Amino acid sequence: MSHLGLQILYHLLNERKDCLRKVFAPWVDMENVLRREEHPLASLETATPLREFDIWASPPNELCFTNVLNMLDLARIPFLSKTGTSVSP
Repeated sequence: MSHLGLQILYHLLNERKDCLRKVFAPWVDMENVLRREEHPLASLETATPLREFDIWASPPNELCFTNVLNMLDLARIPFLSKTGTSVSP
């Protein structure tokens, strides 16, 4: 959590009792364990699977995008909707 913006966001959300669980992109060794053991990516505090989160955020850095895709895959969250419906703004 070296990104200052993430620390500020974490602090603000951590003040709420109904919010916030931390999940980080695992290093390659832990990624391999998660895949081998077929465990979904989950929160550090409560082991809540990432796919059960209502929302989640990532630091605004384009270099993190591939990590986000990998985290979606580890959490077993599909990249595309299966329904084919779109959401209007």
